[in-house]
Amino acid sequence: MPSLFLLAVGSAIAYGIALIFYRLFLSPLAKFPGPKLAAATGWVETYYQLWHGEGGQFMYAYKEWHKTYGPIVRISPWEVHIEDSSYFHVLNSTSQPYKKLPKYANMFNNPQSTFSTIDPKLHRIRRAALNPFFSKMKITERGPNIQDAMDRLTDRLQHDYVGEDKVLSINDMWGCYTSDIIVEYAFEKRENFIETPEFRSAFQHALINLSEPIHTAMQFPWFTDAMKSLPDFLLNYLDPRIAVFNKYKANLLNQVEVANAKFHEGHKKGDNIFRSIFASDLPASERRIERVHQEALGITGAATETTMRTLTIAVYHIFSDPSIKARLLQELKTVMPGTTSGASIPSLETIWRLPYLTAVLTECLRFSYGIFTRIPRISDVPVQYGKWTIPSGAVISMDISDVHHDEQIFPDSFAFKPERWLEDPKAFDGKPLTRYMVAFSTGMRNCLGMQLAYAELYIGIVSFVWRFDLDLFETDVTDIRAVRDRFVPRPKLGSKGVRVTNLRRRVD
Repeated sequence: MPSLFLLAVGSAIAYGIALIFYRLFLSPLAKFPGPKLAAATGWVETYYQLWHGEGGQFMYAYKEWHKTYGPIVRISPWEVHIEDSSYFHVLNSTSQPYKKLPKYANMFNNPQSTFSTIDPKLHRIRRAALNPFFSKMKITERGPNIQDAMDRLTDRLQHDYVGEDKVLSINDMWGCYTSDIIVEYAFEKRENFIETPEFRSAFQHALINLSEPIHTAMQFPWFTDAMKSLPDFLLNYLDPRIAVFNKYKANLLNQVEVANAKFHEGHKKGDNIFRSIFASDLPASERRIERVHQEALGITGAATETTMRTLTIAVYHIFSDPSIKARLLQELKTVMPGTTSGASIPSLETIWRLPYLTAVLTECLRFSYGIFTRIPRISDVPVQYGKWTIPSGAVISMDISDVHHDEQIFPDSFAFKPERWLEDPKAFDGKPLTRYMVAFSTGMRNCLGMQLAYAELYIGIVSFVWRFDLDLFETDVTDIRAVRDRFVPRPKLGSKGVRVTNLRRRVD
């Protein structure tokens, strides 16, 4: 028995040595620059994502490696990372069908959603069924519905916060606004998250909690599978947040089942995303309850926190800089039907054309990033980057934040400067500066809900800034500055977000 044990140990050691030798000297990626330890083992990423500092810090490690090794760096045994803004549109193009990395596809436990689909052909089929609901024309038609949500939020603020000695969480407020909008659009059901006490919506916080353990799920997929096999009561005991998330999943499943039932009852039309999926010409396998349930998880998750963050960043910068606020109000006066804060808000088509408002919101999007983790792609054919030929099957990744903080494109990139977007600005290469605002990514896998997000941003900020004034409360820029990768950007641990007091109706 001891000899068998020693044989097993010796075999494991020999295998490990052989594997490291292969990765360092024989792998198709062996020629690429980068630290040898990262090339030898994926545990370097695991360390930075789980245990270094506040976690989610791998992006800062390879940013430092780029300073040493150049624009292309091997960051793991199977992945190269590129830091070159001009290449972002190549890697995220409409012509090259890249695959998604499997561990990224399974990070939210909804591998059958459009967002998580690995195969580009299947992704195109699934995306085509959703595209009509998120076109600019369709979202423009829904402008009054979005304004209605904002008007209901205004009434809630007027009733419960104006004139009251209360602290208002701007993050939670916008989370309820975005949640109400997407759930009503998806299922034609008004949940009234806006009426939640203190805006502490369990639905919204379930979504936020979902991404906190994201790196554990990605580094140890087997652990996630093991947790799923445990009974709900035990999971809820181990982590009460799981109970909230399970309730959220069950609620979405119920809504999907209702949408399916109404479809079979003959209700085939209407502004209901998921009933229309059941009525679509998608293959039967794509219209299964569980498949559509996973789609619902993906869409509602993607449509809440990212826009909430951008709206929160906007409130912070507008109300912390009197010059930005004054200039924005001056522009809004040119389209408002009245001069008081009680005036109705113009249509989306009108406010979309306001240049300074657009500049402010674009700068907010530049700081919100959309997603904060790197975007990995796999190509079935070799990919050329300068003198480097990246072999087929290798993982190639880039970061949105690298583009948004490219000093050659955005000088003083960590300063909030809406004016950089005015008067049709050009980048250093003569191309429109807007080409490098990639918060919604680009190409075939760009953000499905981009137009919905824009509509929520324009209507939300115009209505809030025109109607209210406030004082920031125990809040500074560190409460909106992204320092942790949780797939989405997160501020420092312990941040309470953007909070305000003394909410009051604005007086001209």
